[in-house]
Amino acid sequence: MKDVDDLTSAEEPLSEIPSTFAPARGDAARELVVGMQKWHGRILQLEDSIVTVELSPLDHQGPKLQADFALDLLSPNEDEVRPGDLVYLTVRTVVGSGGRKTQTSTLTPSLPGRWTDVEVAKINEAAEERLRGLEQFFDR
Repeated sequence: MKDVDDLTSAEEPLSEIPSTFAPARGDAARELVVGMQKWHGRILQLEDSIVTVELSPLDHQGPKLQADFALDLLSPNEDEVRPGDLVYLTVRTVVGSGGRKTQTSTLTPSLPGRWTDVEVAKINEAAEERLRGLEQFFDR
């Protein structure tokens, strides 16, 4: 396993290092993200404090999978999610000082926005205007 200093040495060009983020917080707390994978999916089941999710890869090849997560990972929205809701999962591989690898994951609900009556009216108006513009292309 390479040390973080080895990954950023002149021997290997930075463009070839699979990193997305290298915070500069001092030598003792140096970290380097060396990998990231993303999935999207839907909630299949909520039971007690567990959420079961079916996931498909977004940025790599692989099969669909089912996984259980602690419901509080969806905090502060865990009370709003329901079966069928969409979620995103991001897993990052981080190399810390000394070369130790760790992984972090973030499970995020894809919640619909909250729209005011005025915003909905503007959207409906824009859609109706667009429809009027398209009507010229149809026989009546």
